[in-house]
Amino acid sequence: MAQSAPPASTLLSESGPESGADMFEYRGFVVHLFWQALGADRYKAWCDIWEAGTVVQEAGGPPATYPTPAEARMAAGAWARHWVQSNG
Repeated sequence: MAQSAPPASTLLSESGPESGADMFEYRGFVVHLFWQALGADRYKAWCDIWEAGTVVQEAGGPPATYPTPAEARMAAGAWARHWVQSNG
């Protein structure tokens, strides 16, 4: 019996421990999150913010590194929400 593929959002969030991507919608903007390992226990994250099919903020994010991919992802998501609140 053939297995069905998981939803796209599951595929995006399970890209692996070294790097990954995810996305969410916030106040009419679509935020694409990315994270990447820089070394042992050092992860950087950034995001692109889209509105109406156009990038309005490219490669923005917190200027810090984090010990886990989850913390990097959460920081970039919080940065993106703040950007939308300030600029949206």
